[in-house]
Amino acid sequence: MPRARRRCAKPGCRNFQPCIIKEHQRGWAASKSEPLPPNWKQLCRLVVRRSEGRCEVRRQIGPVMKRCHRPGVQVDHIINRARWPKGQPGVNGFHPDINNPNNNLQHICETCHTLKTNMEKKEGRRKSGNGAV
Repeated sequence: MPRARRRCAKPGCRNFQPCIIKEHQRGWAASKSEPLPPNWKQLCRLVVRRSEGRCEVRRQIGPVMKRCHRPGVQVDHIINRARWPKGQPGVNGFHPDINNPNNNLQHICETCHTLKTNMEKKEGRRKSGNGAV
């Protein structure tokens, strides 16, 4: 059975989610990042095929770099899209997803993605001066 559409969370707004009013949007809908490239699904398939379904994150374990090897569940940007220069997709028109997806995309497991996201959030708070580190 299909779910009922939800209304915008902003009190008094009668629009359905995702709300067409930019100030009311939350999460990915409110992201200031450049939009994903039109061939995003194709790029994801290439990355998953390259990784053979396994997480590609490498971590320092003692003196050696080791690959995670858990099953990958998402395709992730190695260099966070929020760190790309504003107003242009990549440096000097270079869009890592389109020009060379192997350079900036990785298949990642839930655990590694959570660790990476938390580290990026912490780094963002430290740079913006919001919150304790």
